[in-house]
This record gives sequence, C-alpha cells and structure tokens, in this order.
Amino acid sequence: MGSFKYNPLIGNLKWPMKCMICGTEVEYEAQASISDISDSGLTWYTIRRRSIGYPVCKKHRLVCFFLDLPEQVRFVWTVLAFLPIALVISLRKIMLALDIEQQSQTYIMTYFIIISYALVFAYLFLSKRLLPVRLSHIENNVLKVSIKDEGLYLEVMNMNKDLIYSK
Repeated sequence: MGSFKYNPLIGNLKWPMKCMICGTEVEYEAQASISDISDSGLTWYTIRRRSIGYPVCKKHRLVCFFLDLPEQVRFVWTVLAFLPIALVISLRKIMLALDIEQQSQTYIMTYFIIISYALVFAYLFLSKRLLPVRLSHIENNVLKVSIKDEGLYLEVMNMNKDLIYSK
C-alpha cells in the first residue's frame, strides 16, 4: 500500500481507466470519504467532509459503496450501535410469544447481543481495511490518500506529479 498527500483545491486527481480493485474495464466511479469533527466552543462544532472519486468496474461498485458507507453517513455509526438493541427487544417479544423458559431466554439474548455487536464492529473495522482507496488526515485542506494496490499506486503517482505534495 502506498500513500501520498494531495490538496483537492489545486485540482482533481487523474486515475488510470481501470478498476482500482481488479484492473478491468471501468464503468463507474466510487467515493472515498473522510469526516472530521472539530470543536469550536462549548456548543458549536464543525464537520468537514472530503471525498474523491476513483474508478471501479460494475462488479465492485456496490462493494465500494458499502465499505465507504460509515464515512459517507456519520449517523450510520449510531444506527449500527443501536441496531442490536432494537433487535434484542424484538427477539424478546418473539420468545415471550413462543413461551420459552426464562433461563433459555437469558442465554439466547446474551449470545445474540455479543454476536450482534461483534458483527457491527467487524464491519466497521473491515470497511476501512478493505477499501482500495482510503483518505485520512485533513490538515489545511491536505488529504492523505492511500492506495491498496502498489502497481496502481505508482501509476496514479506518475499521472499526478503536479498535484502531489510528498509521499
């Protein structure tokens, strides 16, 4: 994986015309996003969002969308955190309707909660690791762009020598 610093205010990055995951023909553009929350006082805060588009094939378009979703929609983190609680409440009502004994209900609920949160955190962790293009660090409008594939990284570096600050 290679990375470089880039200021989107200078110009748009040029990308090779192939999918950033598999290298096949490009049909769509996926987004790499980052959100940064800065405190401006006791009650005010600022959310800065930056995103850049990169080429992907039809097969990988939805994969990239779902992997970048936590950064695109900040409230997804909150929804995913409280989703298991809502499911537990529903599961509890189902178990009461089926007349399952109390001790079994407790075990089922405990395992369900643990597995639900494990899946949520696995998704959030893997969504950052599996993206072919990631953004990090917003400093003075400068983004750090990381590209997973080393060959495509070198190709993007050569195409954008005038826009890239440093490695």
